[in-house]
Amino acid sequence: MYQVSEEYLKQTKRKVQTFRLTGTVNKIAFTNHDILSGSFTITNQCSEQNDVKIGSVYIGELKCTFKPDLQVPDWTNAQIIVSEGLLIDGTAWEDVPLGVYTVSEANDTEYGVDITAYDNMARFNRSCSVDITIGTPYELLTLACTTCEAELGMTQAEVDALPNGTESLSLYTENDIETWQDFVFWVAQATGTIATMDREGKLVLRSYTQNVVDTLTNHNRFTGSKFSKFETRYSGLSCVNMADDTTSYYGSDPDNYLTYNLGSNPFLQYGVDSYKEQIRRAVLTALLQIDYVPFETSCLCGAMYDLGDIIRCTDGIAPGKLGCVMMYDYTFNGGYKITGFGSDPALATAKSKTDKNLEGLRNNVSTNEILFFNYENASAIQIGDGESKAIIDIRFTSSVSIGVLFQAEILLEATATEADVIGTIEYTLNEVTIIGYNPTETWKNGKHILSLMYMLMIEENSINRWLVKLNITGGSIAIAQGAVRAVIYGQGLVGTVEWDGFITLEEKLTQIALKDAIEVSKALTCTVIAGLIDVERNVVEEQLQTIQVLNQISVGNLLEKTEIRWGIASWTFTTESECTYSSRYVTIDENMFKLASTFVNKSTNESIDRGMMNVVKLDSTEFESIQSAIVSDVLNSVSENGDTEQVVKYLLWSEDKYYTIQDNVVSEIILSGDTLRAADFETHGLDTAPASDYILQLESPKIYKWTTATDTIQDTMITIKAVPHPQIIQATCDMSDVSIYGITGATAIHEGINVKLSYDAGMTWTEEEILTDALEGSMLQAYESVGQSKILTIAFIVSTVTDSLTEFQYQFKNEEE
Repeated sequence: MYQVSEEYLKQTKRKVQTFRLTGTVNKIAFTNHDILSGSFTITNQCSEQNDVKIGSVYIGELKCTFKPDLQVPDWTNAQIIVSEGLLIDGTAWEDVPLGVYTVSEANDTEYGVDITAYDNMARFNRSCSVDITIGTPYELLTLACTTCEAELGMTQAEVDALPNGTESLSLYTENDIETWQDFVFWVAQATGTIATMDREGKLVLRSYTQNVVDTLTNHNRFTGSKFSKFETRYSGLSCVNMADDTTSYYGSDPDNYLTYNLGSNPFLQYGVDSYKEQIRRAVLTALLQIDYVPFETSCLCGAMYDLGDIIRCTDGIAPGKLGCVMMYDYTFNGGYKITGFGSDPALATAKSKTDKNLEGLRNNVSTNEILFFNYENASAIQIGDGESKAIIDIRFTSSVSIGVLFQAEILLEATATEADVIGTIEYTLNEVTIIGYNPTETWKNGKHILSLMYMLMIEENSINRWLVKLNITGGSIAIAQGAVRAVIYGQGLVGTVEWDGFITLEEKLTQIALKDAIEVSKALTCTVIAGLIDVERNVVEEQLQTIQVLNQISVGNLLEKTEIRWGIASWTFTTESECTYSSRYVTIDENMFKLASTFVNKSTNESIDRGMMNVVKLDSTEFESIQSAIVSDVLNSVSENGDTEQVVKYLLWSEDKYYTIQDNVVSEIILSGDTLRAADFETHGLDTAPASDYILQLESPKIYKWTTATDTIQDTMITIKAVPHPQIIQATCDMSDVSIYGITGATAIHEGINVKLSYDAGMTWTEEEILTDALEGSMLQAYESVGQSKILTIAFIVSTVTDSLTEFQYQFKNEEE
């Protein structure tokens, strides 16, 4: 995040803000009055829009329309330098630079000059002819910047501190580098970072971290925010060995999250196996820092966030976990939209395992060779009138993203019961049915040939299933054993004789006739329990478990005099139910939702002229009231300086002033220079951490700890006993089932809970009311009020430490009046 003052940060949290734009076009000054209202936007990103990536080198884009009054003699390659100003307390402006851009396109319109400009990352889009080079990341980046007439915005020490920062990286001769943008991409990936331009137009690399730069509550966000239910994490990576076209995999412990594919990084190829593992695992260590919730939100704040900044969103539907700014869309006087991307580790397990299974298969593939996957039906197929059956089922593996061709020929015999037998084909790829293309044939009685062809687009590093179903009407068809011949072929496919681990089971259940009347539960649950079995190639054993209804009747044979009524009788919400709330402020105690009362903030390290320093913060606005704030060292955070005794000192900070404690009074100190230095701790520092009474006298204080140690410092934490602001536990009740005709009752086990309802997925809300009253009023009428969707959003509000919610239940009407 761009370094702004504390006053600036406070102003961004207020509801009313005033902004301005100032800048130059080829040194000709302009302001926001020279720009058409609503036209000034800046967009940039550092990752793909479906995952967290390293090495990204995206180009930032600025668009706006300058009014005709701004006279610029020549817009060709004009340089734009622009800043945004925020009015602080209605008296002074604080400006934040937005970057340096070069005009790429300028068009005259009736409203003025419409321009599109790009940041200096575009300079690296030049042809790169370097085949052989070696150097540290700093030397490689300096070479790229010098060649492309750009500046490097990092010192050698800053680059050396990155993963592999001091390694001499050799460029593999046979590589796919075409531009210097590609060159920078591979260097950034080798250091586990992203590449972007800073606000001065200089190239910088940024690492993914866990350091939170700001917190956004629901009061700071616009409505319409989105937060995923999962966190994106990596636990392994794969890298192609370009010398022999194999893939090496490196995992952490535990290895149960996403796998990152480095591809063919030309800077991670040379050396013995142990050295290659060392530099690749250094990248994995950087990836282990990624633990972010994908999100999308907008806020009315200054453009202070940078790509790679870590934001914590709390309250409302926000999970209170960390999100990383991977894309921003800034509009002057229109808000600042920030987005974080990512994949669900739970849903990506198969893909991660695919990467691991592909290890060693790459020596079977060449992008210039065509591989064939053949299919022949092992048994005869009969399809009757109105039936649909799979006639082709092919599994195949691809190492690259490419198009492959499917062709098939089926010999069949048709028997018509009407004028013609009609056969319709349905294609399915990876369990997704292809819509809009269903070849249809008509046959008379007799033998026929059905020919099929389809072009498939396949993703890289994927195991795929291609399924072809044939739907028959107007008669039946018979296909003899071996009469289906199909093939999928293309470049980049991977061949293996090993079993791929998939077992396909299919069972057809015929209609069961039930007679007379015995009433069984309205909710019938069938549970399938799978256990480990020893697999032999052609042997499958099956066990069927008895179904139990109401734990009373064991249904193993045909029931006599039985009537089963289906329907959803009730909806129950407990601490085990799916819902959204801030885990920082709401806790679950003895199966009850309650307000949390204890909070722990941990320190972050900051630079100082001598020794080491960290700081821990307490945001007073985060809580309704604070009872105590105890500062201590983090357990198991042990200094590595051995037996050498180190000096430790403390100082306090609040509202841009530094404090110590003299004669039991919190007293302001005067710094020895422009910034906090070691000498200030030696002169004014406290020998022990300040007590809670002194800390709570200050507004949103910070506690600085300094030590004479030069390599490590014990982490500091502050344990806060406080009452947070009222919190929302948001749940969704789906009453759209056809068996539900209304609400007959609403009950709750609670103490002092308030509630409000939304009939439009959280866009608008009813007035907040006491839950006890709502149980007899608005909550009983919710079915009629919710509209056609029948989806009710409930916000349970926990306001005090004595409030609790154990259970809420709706009883439904299952018969139409």
